[in-house]
Amino acid sequence: MKRLLIWLFGVIPLLVLGVSIPFFSALSNQALVMACIDPVYRSRETNKGPLVPLPPRLMCAYLTSVRSPDPNRWDRQRQKTLFGFTLAVFGTPRSERARELLEYFIDRGIDWEKPASGVLTPLHLAVFYQSEILTRRFLEAGANPRAPIVAPGRPIHGLDAFDLARFLYNSGGDQLANHQNEERLASLRRLERLLCDDPSVNTRADVTVMPTVSISHRTHRMLGYSAFAETYLYAADNAEQIPFGRDPTPLKEALDPLDDDGSNGLWGAIEGPLGDQKYTIFGLASVWDFMEFDIPCDPDPTNAPAPNPDPKGCALDIASLQRPTALEVNLGTKNREAAPEAMDLIYTRIRLHSQRSRPEKPARLRRLQSVTVDDRDNDNAFEVTVRAEYMIGCYGEPYTEEFVLAINGSKVRRLNAESAEQ
Repeated sequence: MKRLLIWLFGVIPLLVLGVSIPFFSALSNQALVMACIDPVYRSRETNKGPLVPLPPRLMCAYLTSVRSPDPNRWDRQRQKTLFGFTLAVFGTPRSERARELLEYFIDRGIDWEKPASGVLTPLHLAVFYQSEILTRRFLEAGANPRAPIVAPGRPIHGLDAFDLARFLYNSGGDQLANHQNEERLASLRRLERLLCDDPSVNTRADVTVMPTVSISHRTHRMLGYSAFAETYLYAADNAEQIPFGRDPTPLKEALDPLDDDGSNGLWGAIEGPLGDQKYTIFGLASVWDFMEFDIPCDPDPTNAPAPNPDPKGCALDIASLQRPTALEVNLGTKNREAAPEAMDLIYTRIRLHSQRSRPEKPARLRRLQSVTVDDRDNDNAFEVTVRAEYMIGCYGEPYTEEFVLAINGSKVRRLNAESAEQ
């Protein structure tokens, strides 16, 4: 009996320990991570580690208590830190051991500003994996939501975590609609709210503060707010005509149907010669883009009107689920094919993109500052100068851009654009 106890509690443990120590030592940190989180499934991944028959808890304990590796150490071959590698294997399965290992690395100290996988920081990775759990935890641990991706020459260069969530959302919103895509986009929108608590990012341009408008009343006049109402330029109701001011002496009875807008003399367009056209109607609108899904509409009165009569297609709530508001020119020019005395017009709309805007990081129109119609270069042709205020991303610095526009036929040509910091 005494010999049996010696073997059970003395010889056998020593033999196991003597075999285990070299075995553990031969495993890479990445192999230990996968053996800890998911020893069977993850052994088939590219860890180049063996199937580990030992209990996962034992592997976790050896990794954290004995090996105690630096989670920020960069692996050139994998182009990941150990923390980034752990994030990559976190999802299958999301076991308690995986959470404990992530918490252990966070407690050891994570460099939140540097890449953990490729060019992505840990917070960018959490957004890329669309993990609300990781995003929230990393923010609590001190990750900076405004830290940019450093990837010169690549589209994602300069994107912070909020920008990346919005970019992934916008790039996926035009895919073939299905339930899985709907869930993915909803998750990204929740991530946006986690990463930016500024509600103005998802609001339309301010049209309550009207721009300064300068025209020569000898050649031009102001038209009513609904000057473009009958043109159906925005059948989806995804625009607001920007008011140019208020007539101080509105007429009780309108002399022109275009002035009869029921808005107490609110101006919304300029009538007169522009460019090579002797007669035009010129206005500006703030517009946003709907995203549609082939799912039943929620009968929520806060939802925007659907852009088509299909009852299965539903536009998302424009108060919080819209793409950034943009500035567009509304232009009506005389139809040259119509009779000379007729006032038939051809209506077009042209979007004015900020020079700083790009698909990965679009600029949002905040408000229109001024509109001036004059002959800038003394060539007997009137141009339009527009100044608008924009902002990019969450808590970006507002800036002003100036557009000088000339009319050629029914088209608008931008002559130049100057920027000035606010």
